[in-house]
Amino acid sequence: MKFMYTKTLFVGIAILMIGSLICVTVGCCVTVGCDHTVEILDICCLNTTAGWFYNDTGWDYYSGDVYTPLFHLLDVTDELGYYAFCIDFEVPVEKGDIFNASVYPATPTCRNNSIGYILNNWIIDCVHCDNVSAGQSAVWYFAYIDETFCGGCSTQYNHTATPGGLGWESNWIPNCSAHPEACDMIDASINQSVPYNIAITPGTGSYTKGEPVELEATVAYCLGVVGAPVTVIFETTNGVFENGSASFENDTVGGIARAHLTCNADTATVTARIKDFKWFEIVDPIGCNVIDYQPTIRITTIFDDAAFNFGSAPLTCTCDLCVNMTGWWRNNGTFNQNLTTPIQAAVNNANASETICVQNGTYTENVVVNKSNLTIRSANGSAVTIVESTAWDEHVVSIIDQTGVTLDGFTLRGAIGEDEDVAGLYLENATECNISDIIITDITDEIAAYGIWLVNSNDNRFNVTTVSDIMGYWDAIGIAVVDDSYNNTFSANTSVSFIAAGELACGIYVGTLEGGSAANNWFSARTVVSDITMLYSEWGTNALGIWLAGGASNNTFSGTTSVANITAVYYACGIGLGNLLDEDAEEYSNDNEFVSSTAISNVTAIAWEGQAVGIGLADAHGNTFASDHRIYALNSYDQAIGIFLRESNGNSFINGSISNLTADSYTIGVELYESDNNTLSCFEIRDNMVGILLEGFMSLSTYNRIIGNVLINNSGEVEGGPAIPATGIHVNQASAYNEIHENCFFANEPQASDEGWSNNWDGNYWDDYNTPPGPYVIEGVGSKDYHPLLCCLQESATECASDVKGFEIKYNLTITVYRCDNNQIIRITDGSKTVLIQVLDHNFTCAEVVDLLKGLELANFATLPELVLVTYTDSLVANVSFWRSALSSNPDLVVEHLELITGNGSFSRPESNCTSAGDDDNCTDERIIVGVTELAKLVQSYGLAPLWYGLIAVSRENSTNVTYQRRMVEGWETLLLVAFGELLEPPTGIFAENVAAVDVVTAFGSPDMWEDGLPYNFIQLGNETSNLSIVFTYPAGTKTVSFEPELIFESLPVNKFKTVLEVSAGKHWWSKPEFDHVHFANESGNLTATFDNATLIITYDEDLIFNSLPDRKFGESLEAGGGHYWWSEPSFDTVHFTNDSGDLTVIFGDANLTVTYDEDLIF
Repeated sequence: MKFMYTKTLFVGIAILMIGSLICVTVGCCVTVGCDHTVEILDICCLNTTAGWFYNDTGWDYYSGDVYTPLFHLLDVTDELGYYAFCIDFEVPVEKGDIFNASVYPATPTCRNNSIGYILNNWIIDCVHCDNVSAGQSAVWYFAYIDETFCGGCSTQYNHTATPGGLGWESNWIPNCSAHPEACDMIDASINQSVPYNIAITPGTGSYTKGEPVELEATVAYCLGVVGAPVTVIFETTNGVFENGSASFENDTVGGIARAHLTCNADTATVTARIKDFKWFEIVDPIGCNVIDYQPTIRITTIFDDAAFNFGSAPLTCTCDLCVNMTGWWRNNGTFNQNLTTPIQAAVNNANASETICVQNGTYTENVVVNKSNLTIRSANGSAVTIVESTAWDEHVVSIIDQTGVTLDGFTLRGAIGEDEDVAGLYLENATECNISDIIITDITDEIAAYGIWLVNSNDNRFNVTTVSDIMGYWDAIGIAVVDDSYNNTFSANTSVSFIAAGELACGIYVGTLEGGSAANNWFSARTVVSDITMLYSEWGTNALGIWLAGGASNNTFSGTTSVANITAVYYACGIGLGNLLDEDAEEYSNDNEFVSSTAISNVTAIAWEGQAVGIGLADAHGNTFASDHRIYALNSYDQAIGIFLRESNGNSFINGSISNLTADSYTIGVELYESDNNTLSCFEIRDNMVGILLEGFMSLSTYNRIIGNVLINNSGEVEGGPAIPATGIHVNQASAYNEIHENCFFANEPQASDEGWSNNWDGNYWDDYNTPPGPYVIEGVGSKDYHPLLCCLQESATECASDVKGFEIKYNLTITVYRCDNNQIIRITDGSKTVLIQVLDHNFTCAEVVDLLKGLELANFATLPELVLVTYTDSLVANVSFWRSALSSNPDLVVEHLELITGNGSFSRPESNCTSAGDDDNCTDERIIVGVTELAKLVQSYGLAPLWYGLIAVSRENSTNVTYQRRMVEGWETLLLVAFGELLEPPTGIFAENVAAVDVVTAFGSPDMWEDGLPYNFIQLGNETSNLSIVFTYPAGTKTVSFEPELIFESLPVNKFKTVLEVSAGKHWWSKPEFDHVHFANESGNLTATFDNATLIITYDEDLIFNSLPDRKFGESLEAGGGHYWWSEPSFDTVHFTNDSGDLTVIFGDANLTVTYDEDLIF
């Protein structure tokens, strides 16, 4: 019976199993015209027609009294092996019927899903099979209809899927050997080869424990070719691992999945199985859209097993002990498994002086180094070798009571403290340890957290240290060197960052913590401290970048130092010294030094009463900040202060700048509060309310030296703070005897104010000074600069006027200075110095300057002072000779401003032919000779009278009205000494040596200089010196004081000298004595002292007893003594008398002197 397509299309293949008969329906998934001829080959049901079909209402199942045809495609036009048929299923068919149908290849997605839909919606049991999916069977035999289905069934195809039931996904275990046609059909239906087997290579064997074994799991596909990649799961037993896991997945590459397994047990098994995967999913057969309830068919349970034996092989180690994450071993020794604390196990089993090498990894343990001279070194550095704490309240690594430990190349992290303080690295009573390439991070504590913590530890060395992310609920410190820790060195680079705490956050802390000092520690290379901050946004009372606290002394930062981003609620400080947070503490921070440049920036205090400070000192004395200190960007609601000193004395700050300070109350560049004898020089301080503040209250601020600073635009209103005026420099009413010189004032309003007394302002530059030659008047109590400068001498400001002339000789080797008449060596310098020579014209001959440079001390100066030579109009000149001690190389000699010399000036460069001093024949060219016949007059005149940068020396022949003009600025005491009579800077003194008759020495000074006491320590008169007078000249008049040879103790004006003179034996009568004390008993009688080098006799009367001795002549109460000198320091400490002891006589063996002590003389 023939029929034409008239009505309905349906998709797929359906097979109805009745007994052993097969019923088939075929359809297509789209409506098209029927253009192929289809023949009914066979009828598998005699009286019943059943099958799935697609009509207008969707898929439906039909069974009726019609025959179900088995179709055969007559004309195949392609080789895809899958087709869709379009027929009218409502018409019964018989064998041999031929009709037209639409036959074409379906798209992969549509055809696969169409098949899948039918497969999962039809199950009929075979007679000879156990619950085999008819849908799967149909697909197996799609292209092979003539083969009877059930004839190939066997129990190995145990498929149990039941569509519509619980878990209705079909799980298929293919067997291509039994049914290759089925596998081919599957391959064709899903466009990829289906895996059906897996095999492990090798399957067995013996291997070494701890060494990786490479396995290959090869996947077999149905077509015998490489199919799509699949995932292979390796499951192991008995300690077999890959990357620390006993179960892991690897994808196939080229049909092979590989694994690298390591085992520490004797035997192990491995199973490799293909991870379950979906063969295809069920979608809407018309639109091919996935719907939630539709199931899938999975291929599962393809696996293979392997078994191995593992033995122990000799292990190698290039160190004494080696450690990995599972244990430790020695070279050619056995492996000692330790999965929890392998580093500690190695330390415990090491001998002193051995080296432990640690391989890469993260070691979760806490290590206590319990042996001296032990080296623990990572194999590849701190970035890949990590020790992470696992215990609460324990340091990551501790070195306690050990010496000579080396720790190299680790990251220490993760310490957590609850009841105890914790640190990344803790050293207690540890000496001579070497710590290198250490990173410490992520340390937290509910009390105090530390990155590195040294307690009572000395002579340790740290090289390349990085500390970060230290957080403490109360305190957090990056590096703490405390409590009797001395001579520790941090070399290479030291970096501390991100330290946060609720009470105190500090980058580097040196000093007392629990008790004891910290001295002579050295940060020798670059030190960077940043991001020291609050624990939370508004909780963090105090923050300091670097704090040399109470108990810190003689510590040095010699490398460049950078401190940035310091933030606190109340007190934020870049660098602090002393008792900054406890005014009642009795520990001090003294003699510390910052040698190289320092940069401090972004210091912020957020509270209304907060204080932001760049450098802060409290109870800190003798500290030095030597070079290039930059302080900027300090911010506070209340106070921002660049440098602040409280009750701190003798500190020195040289060269720097302070700028960009902001605060609501006031900004101060430098404040000295109740502080004495400090030096601030060569700073540029700008744009503050107060540039420099000298302030006393309960105590004075005195004898501070403010030298050579530049103050720019310091002005404005001071609100909410103390009653201080906005100005360049302000000295309050409790500040006195301060020296303020060579500073330059630009656009400050006002320039300065002085409410104190006896402050010396002479020699500053004022940009608003317009009344020369008169003084510059300071606001306040009427202080004056009597000698204001006409130009700013500081390099950072303006250049001096061109009429300030001279030339400069720079010489970088040893300098020897000779007398010009006999080549006698006078002084030798230590080299690398600069001498500034300014030439003034006078009519003197060489004979008149024979001892021109006598007493000039040039050695061991940071820079040489200025030297003014007196020259003359004839051709004979004084020789200034620089004798080179190193003759192997030519010196670097520079002469500047030679063009300023008029007349016949000459200059000769030294050669290397001089072998000894004073050798005229060989040393002529070894000298620098400046010869002139006519010189320009180079006089600097500031104020009422000329001031000189050097000195004018004269001859012994010029015996009357000799003038010595010397610039008097306290603090320049190391400038020069000169022969025949001179006036020196304090605290050196006045010398008049071997001059026949020098009648007058004149000098400039303030009116109160003599009445308040000469600022000289001593006066020395030569053996042949006659009367000496000193005449002081100053605007208010003159003052003359004479000294006579017969001047003895009682007649000395004791109130005129800071240190009173003592009798001496030797060349100088009034020099410091060669013995300490003179002892008199109550009835000892007179004593006469005759000096061998002089004719002076000094007599001590017997009535001069202890109580009548001038108190200021002797340092201590006198006691009997013995030794070479009669009156030297006694060789015993005390002499005790009882009331009835009688007299005691002491006879000195070196002399004929007997001293008797009366019984009535008691202590």
